[in-house]
Amino acid sequence: MLKECRYIPTLETDRLILRKLKPEDAEDLKKWLGRDEVYTYWGRPASKGEKAVTVGEVCLLTNDVPRLAAFYRRLLGVDNGSDDAVHQFILTEGTALAVYNNGTEKAGGDRSICLAFTVEDIIAAYEKVKALGATIIEPPAERPWGAVNMSFYDPDGNLIYLRSFPAR
Repeated sequence: MLKECRYIPTLETDRLILRKLKPEDAEDLKKWLGRDEVYTYWGRPASKGEKAVTVGEVCLLTNDVPRLAAFYRRLLGVDNGSDDAVHQFILTEGTALAVYNNGTEKAGGDRSICLAFTVEDIIAAYEKVKALGATIIEPPAERPWGAVNMSFYDPDGNLIYLRSFPAR
């Protein structure tokens, strides 16, 4: 039930954003707040007759799979047991993260996309990113919606965000 939720709702413009609230509690919350819509951390559920779509994989295209895969293994603290020069899965639980060389030359740099990873301790993550030698764009900063974000470029110039949602 909603009463058992230990996360405090925060307002982002006119939308209420709730993190880690069970989707089935949304109806109770709508009544309690007198609102027509609430958005949970998991996003909007599929409407009647609509098929739910999930993101299956995010793949970073690169000229140097071993270098970029090593960076993400160190950043995320995982060992994929692979040294493949063409394709490596970094994360396989939930939405997969892969690094792939499709045989075309990449120019590098921001291509109008970014990745965001949620971390428990944003300060420890910030120190880890600095130790990895990544180019920091913005150090950890609190956002109006309650998240603490930081951003940096990975070795290929992709824009990466780390974020945490501190308890209030």
